[in-house]
Amino acid sequence: MLPDFIRAKFTAVLAGRLPIAEFEPWVYATSELETALPPDDYLELISFNYGQRDALHMLEALLGRHVSWGEVQREELLGYLRAIQARADADAVVNALEATYDWYCRGCFFLDHVALSAGLEISCYWHDGTAPWASLTNAQKWAYLGHFYPAAQHQAEEVIGWLETGQIRFEAAPDAQWYINYVDARPGAAPAPEPHLPSADRWPMRPRWWRFWQRHS
Repeated sequence: MLPDFIRAKFTAVLAGRLPIAEFEPWVYATSELETALPPDDYLELISFNYGQRDALHMLEALLGRHVSWGEVQREELLGYLRAIQARADADAVVNALEATYDWYCRGCFFLDHVALSAGLEISCYWHDGTAPWASLTNAQKWAYLGHFYPAAQHQAEEVIGWLETGQIRFEAAPDAQWYINYVDARPGAAPAPEPHLPSADRWPMRPRWWRFWQRHS
């Protein structure tokens, strides 16, 4: 079994909390990896091309053999929810709100309040082909996002509580359709529903990056 500090680092990378640019020098500086990992995995890790475009996707196969995918998913979702809660950076907030809708579409229906009240609009309404989100001033971004607060913050805090107390638990890697499997142990909660796939192209192989478009004034 991996030492806790190594497993935590692997989990942070896969959950998107630790940039690959910071992970790479840590790998070279951490001598404990040589004895903690099987020889082939260690050799692959230190010789890995961290600059390649799909580096994170390629690392999943390697690091994923040594971590709990349930913990990775928990940490990834907590990262999005804490960005919504903190309300510190407009770009991080808009990315996190759209992510809640992505996760909802992948089966996490316990996110329904924040996903359908904010994430859905951000995922769909801003793709009208005029100007990119990046062209807005910071004040304009916050003026738009302000429509979702304080409700989005309260909803994020509620889900954070479920995750931190174990009432929502992820126990396996996503399936072939990237449907997320979880256990809902909230009092009175119905069992997590089976996936309903409306169309093959509705479910991306990986959560997509975002583009947002300014609506017509």
